Amino acid sequence: MVSRYVVPLLIAAGAGCTRPALESARPGGPAGDASAAAMRMPANADGRAVFDAVCATCHTVDPPASLAPPMGHVARHYRAESGDDERRGVARIAQWVRTPARERSLLPAHAIERWGVMPALALSGAQLDAVARYVWSLGEEAGR
Repeated sequence: MVSRYVVPLLIAAGAGCTRPALESARPGGPAGDASAAAMRMPANADGRAVFDAVCATCHTVDPPASLAPPMGHVARHYRAESGDDERRGVARIAQWVRTPARERSLLPAHAIERWGVMPALALSGAQLDAVARYVWSLGEEAGR
């Protein structure tokens, strides 16, 4: 079965709407491992930029969902699992983005059934850390 992530990514790539963003966020893309400007940005700002360029293709920050679970919800699951230990939570998010696997999902089973498992993303270590910190920050507000 084709993941729900694959079809929209193929459509977007075919239309050319996300290719430049994906290439600039990918190691070895036009921006290289990370641009000098991105390296000077605070982690959350850089993480937001990576999220907007790559993750927002499928994820929204808040409901309603698009093609994948809203990241505010995802962040809450990681915070609950890690007991609000930021280092552990950020590491778990980064591990998921690098190598997603159904058996390591912290989301309820119905989320995986509905959206499938996302594809691994080819991000540099700095981009991966920045976007994981950004996602973690989305769960900070108790009302999310």
